[in-house]
Amino acid sequence: YWDATAPSDRMVDILDLAGADGNAPVYAEFVLVSHKDRHLLAFGATLYSTNDPGPMTVRWCSQENVRNWDEADIAGTAGSLPFSIGSYLITAAATQQEIVVWTDQAMYSLRYIGAPYIYGTDLITDFSDILGLKAVTVVDSSVYWIGRSGFYRYSGRVEKIDSPVWDYISKRLDFDQAAKVYASTYRQHNEIVFFYQSKTDSLPVDDVDSYVAYNFVDNTWSYGSMGRSAWLDLDTLNNPLAARPKDNRLYNHEVGADDGSQEPAVPLNAYIQSAPIELSSEGAYDKGDRFMFIRRVLPDFSFRGFSNNLNNPSVNLVFKMMDKPGGGYGEQLSSTVGRSTILPIEEYTDDLHVRLRGRAMTLRIEGGSLGSNWRMGTPRIDIRPDGQR
Repeated sequence: YWDATAPSDRMVDILDLAGADGNAPVYAEFVLVSHKDRHLLAFGATLYSTNDPGPMTVRWCSQENVRNWDEADIAGTAGSLPFSIGSYLITAAATQQEIVVWTDQAMYSLRYIGAPYIYGTDLITDFSDILGLKAVTVVDSSVYWIGRSGFYRYSGRVEKIDSPVWDYISKRLDFDQAAKVYASTYRQHNEIVFFYQSKTDSLPVDDVDSYVAYNFVDNTWSYGSMGRSAWLDLDTLNNPLAARPKDNRLYNHEVGADDGSQEPAVPLNAYIQSAPIELSSEGAYDKGDRFMFIRRVLPDFSFRGFSNNLNNPSVNLVFKMMDKPGGGYGEQLSSTVGRSTILPIEEYTDDLHVRLRGRAMTLRIEGGSLGSNWRMGTPRIDIRPDGQR
């Protein structure tokens, strides 16, 4: 128990509080506060009166009274109940209407039902697939989590979320370190973020070194490398706050335009890349026997909030051309017609002349200058059909 009105005081065991009845659990796997009915719940808690292990038991204190855990006190609301399917409890998440509980074999809905039983349970499914205690987060009445076979959502029923990045994530995620996986919200961008430790982590001190994010409004996915061991979403006063174990620092996110994890700060290594683009999927072009020739680009970029007076704001526009699907992208050539090129775009660049040829084109926007934000509009590309040779 810790009192926020006296922040300098250390936490104390509930059993040692003045007026405690001595019935609080000696041990619990995890705890959760039910804000709707104002109970503290202890999951996997030692049993009432015996203190024997109860890996499938949830206990709760009397309403608004963490000193009273006496289930025999008819004037209070303290109580307990067991879950039937499984061997132990993994985690729980509170929504606006219920508490969703995972055992190692099933999912339950735990609901406040009032006196005399206080809480009741309903089986959601006899299937459980969740990586650990922190691998779940809640957005309004929807619960999102990650398991060994994919991403899931519960909003009255369990559904598996289709993810085009799962094959990549499942091969990279270190399942031996699954207990370190945790999920959080990123409300500013309508995202659920899952942080995990990868198999390729070259710095074990970073532990959780990667993430995968799901935009639940646009139904889009992104992933990357970022060492963060804890994440606190934004509120009315603050930006997202995160911890990084490698350097023992707290980071303010969405502040400024640079990578502040280095001293001095450097531009963010950010990019977005398209899938291969062909001329057309109609008519004769669907046979794949037409090449394209690119001769001019009309960029459409704006630079906002530029705060560095030493450099002009810029971004790189990268064209990669491919002749055959299995042949990969060609390297930049010294000839007049290249297979790839990097075009620096500055604030007042109106057009760029290039000579590129290939069966398919991939467009990548990357980089940026120190202290600048950039936004892409609708670039125009001058393309014409080209011969087969």
